[in-house]
Amino acid sequence: MSNAEGDTLPMDESAGGLDSVSHVDHWQVEHTASSIEPQQAEGSNDHADMAVQAQQRRRIAQLEEKLVALESGRTIKERQSNYFVAQGRAIRHVVALFDSLEDLITENDQRHDVEEDAETTCKAMEQEYEEYAEMLKMVDFHNVSYCLGDDTSKLKVLISEWVNHEFKPDPPVDPDDKHARGFTNDACGSLLCPSELDWNNPDVKAGIWDRADGYIVTDLSFPAFLYKKYTAKPDDLEEGLFKGKLLLQAYKAVFTSPSSAKDVEGDGNGADVIQNNR
Repeated sequence: MSNAEGDTLPMDESAGGLDSVSHVDHWQVEHTASSIEPQQAEGSNDHADMAVQAQQRRRIAQLEEKLVALESGRTIKERQSNYFVAQGRAIRHVVALFDSLEDLITENDQRHDVEEDAETTCKAMEQEYEEYAEMLKMVDFHNVSYCLGDDTSKLKVLISEWVNHEFKPDPPVDPDDKHARGFTNDACGSLLCPSELDWNNPDVKAGIWDRADGYIVTDLSFPAFLYKKYTAKPDDLEEGLFKGKLLLQAYKAVFTSPSSAKDVEGDGNGADVIQNNR
């Protein structure tokens, strides 16, 4: 047989080889397809999980934005509330102590309803302001500040003497030791105690010392020394107000002389002042 003939395969052998190759290729395709399908399924599941996580993150971000907005709104509301409380407190300190706010608003509305009254009021206010401005030109503020400081130093000594003389505390009040005054001193504590509380009650003393709820002393409290005989009536807090002996002594010591304060017996006309300012 020639080389050409040796290189040539019989027809049946070549056909069998083609069948085997075709069978192998078919198996490889099926195996590859079967391996790709689970990968595609896993990939689709991963995409679904990522989509859910992304949606949850967006929802969390939205809720956080709402929480920030609510907290900022609450802060603004609290600031507004504190502002209005401060303004209302100023009315009590500067404008009127006992008049109701409704009466003040009604009086204001009545004055603005009548143009003539408003014009008269404006003229009177302008005249008062001009007089006030002229007075300011004549005032030496350096001397005023000196007088205020002098009055404060003078009262610090005088009030200590008056408290020691009237209440005889043990130890006595020392005008040079601020730590021995206030609520740490029993006599001073009874005078500074709010009029609606009983300083002789041990629970009241402990509550004030510890600043417990219901016993916190503020600038709105009316201390006992403002009242005649240092006692207020629970059903009528205006009776005896500003008739306290120590209060009248301090007033006379500043505006008349320290010696005139010795004549005070707590018979001032504080109630008349309240009535005249209604």
